[in-house]
Amino acid sequence: MDGISIWQLIIIVIMFAVFILPVFMALFSKKASGGNKVMWVASSVFFAWLGYLAVYFLVIRKTTLDNSVE
Repeated sequence: MDGISIWQLIIIVIMFAVFILPVFMALFSKKASGGNKVMWVASSVFFAWLGYLAVYFLVIRKTTLDNSVE
């Protein structure tokens, strides 16, 4: 067992920074309160999933369909 490589660690840190850190920043911000915090967290989560869906339907699914036709 080799354990975790440096590249895997770098990927985990980048994913944390891009997807999870904004949620924590919104939740613990002293500038936002109540409903603003909830809306920021909801939009962070929702728009992240929209990005995943866009990539899936515009790139991955199209590539899979193109390869199956040939």
